[in-house]
Order: sequence, then structure tokens, then C-alpha cells
Amino acid sequence: MVVDFEIFQMTPERIGGVANFTSDILTGWREGQVHGVRCVRDAGMMVRDGLRALRAGLVALSNECFNLALPKLLEDLGPGGPPETTTPIQVLSGPTPVPEAGPDAVAFHLTPGWDAMRKASDWNSVALCRWFLDSAHDAASLSMAVDEHARWLEGDPESAAVPSFQGEHALHCVAAGQDERCLAFLSASQFKPPARPSSVKHSRALAWVIAAHRARGLWTVKQMEAAFDTFFRRAVPEMLSMGAEAELATWMKVRYWDLSESKTSPVDAMMHQYDFLPGVAAPPLRG
Repeated sequence: MVVDFEIFQMTPERIGGVANFTSDILTGWREGQVHGVRCVRDAGMMVRDGLRALRAGLVALSNECFNLALPKLLEDLGPGGPPETTTPIQVLSGPTPVPEAGPDAVAFHLTPGWDAMRKASDWNSVALCRWFLDSAHDAASLSMAVDEHARWLEGDPESAAVPSFQGEHALHCVAAGQDERCLAFLSASQFKPPARPSSVKHSRALAWVIAAHRARGLWTVKQMEAAFDTFFRRAVPEMLSMGAEAELATWMKVRYWDLSESKTSPVDAMMHQYDFLPGVAAPPLRG
């Protein structure tokens, strides 16, 4: 994967654009519409908007996003939340003709489904909000994320065989401190553990290293740090390019907060992502 790192540079113009976009989203959330279009209050997306604002150094705006998202996340995940769906995408309305786009063009109003995978993601978002807002490790929410993701995999054997989804589950496990569960899961999935730090290039491998280090003392701290560096050099630009901000934030928390002897602030932990974007300077922090 050839990466143009310039796209990650937070110039003053880009920071201003992120600030305006985030402010519009926050206003729309409160008022129920954005630029005249009804606003669907997707709390998971609001967390991702907060993470994008934080990457631009906009700390106050990011905290506004997390503060708004957290109660909605808890409402959705609570007993009065929406009923579960069996599909990853729900059609709320449509098709609606869009003549300006062509004679046969139509539009649908879609929203993500509400299944166990979505619940796992939202429980992880709850934990991220509490980390940023309270500098707290929300073990209960992270454990719920593990359980919901396991339930999703059990109900979808085809997805359970996909390495990226296995890596997702392994990350949930180590984020929750469930290291033996992580090792058992990877062993059952026929995963081959890495032999050296330089071969740790995917999330399954790094999760195995972390779990093996904490649970069984199999890798030294120095080896684990080298494994993190190998993985992050490839994964940080890839996750940013794919819009996987929550996954990146979870990895940053695991390395620079969970495994750190001297706890840094969540914001400082997140700024370490710039260590793996060559030639890209971290933006100044505001608010």
C-alpha cells in the first residue's frame, strides 16, 4: 500500500474545515437537522466525528461530541433501545425518484442495522467516551463489547472465518483485559503466532503478543514495543484512510494508556498516532 502522507497533514485550512463541519454536526444534532435535512442521531458516528476533531487538535469540540454521544449510546444499548435487526443495513424509506440525477435515478434512506456487531461497536464507543471525558477505564462496557462481538461471530460462521473480523474480536478482548479469552479464541481459529516483532503486521498478531505478554510472560516489554511499532507503521495510515477512527483510538488506548506505567492523558495518547505518519506534524491543541 503506497501512502501519500500529505493527506494527513492538518493545515490551518483543513483544521478550519474540520471545525466548521463538526460545529454543523453538533448544531444539527441539537436542532434535529443539518442544512435543512433531517438529522438521524447516530451516536456511534458522533463519536467518530469527535475523534476526527481530536485528530485536528480540536479538543473542546471533540469533548462536545463525546458528551452528546454518551447518553444516546447508553439509551440505545439499554432495555428501551431499538429492537435487533438481522441485516447490517436497514431501509427507512425509498426508493424516491431523483430526476436531477437521471431519469432512472432513485434514492433510499438507509441506516445501519442494530445487530450484535453494532452493539459491540457501540459498547466500545461508550468506553472511549468515558476514557476521553473521565480518564477512566470502563471495564464493564469493554466486556460487553467482547460478549456482543462473540455473539455476532457465533451467529455468522462465514464472517467468523475472516481474519480481519478475528482481529477485531481479538482487539476487543485485549482492550477489556481478557487475555486468556483472546489466546483461546485465536488458538481455536487456527491462528499461527508470530515468531518475531518484525512479523507482527496484523491485528490478530499484535493482540496475541499483548495477551501472551500479560497472561503468560512469553514476550518481553521490549519485544512487545517493537511489535507495536511494526504494526502501527502499517496500520495507522491504513486505519485513517479507511475511516476506522474508533479502532485506532482503541489501539492508542491499549498501548499508551492501558500498558503505560505512567498514565498520560487520553488526548496525549491519541496524539501518538502522528509518530507513525512520517513528515506529518501533530496539530496544536485547542480547548
